[in-house]
Amino acid sequence: MAKKSGTFKIIKFRSMKINSDKSGVNSTSGNDNRITPIGIFVRKFKIDELSQFFNVLKGDMSVVGPRPQVKTDASLYTQVENKMLSVRPGITDLASIVFADEGDILAGSG
Repeated sequence: MAKKSGTFKIIKFRSMKINSDKSGVNSTSGNDNRITPIGIFVRKFKIDELSQFFNVLKGDMSVVGPRPQVKTDASLYTQVENKMLSVRPGITDLASIVFADEGDILAGSG
């Protein structure tokens, strides 16, 4: 089992308007108006994920592992779900592949 990395700052290319995090919404749909025109391109081709290799080099993340979670979401985890936080987070995982179209799925939920 990999060493738990704890709290860290994830390095990402900006794809959303400034202060979008203040909306309180952590998930985005494909048609989210907070995504900039360049951000649409960045997200479509997963360019925003490339910067996370710096987190891998720093030892905060691995290439494969559960996706890192924001504190507010992780604070709601059950005891069983908290076990996921005991391994180093990764750039990709099975859920990222299965739900690669998450933005399209969420588009109809607004």
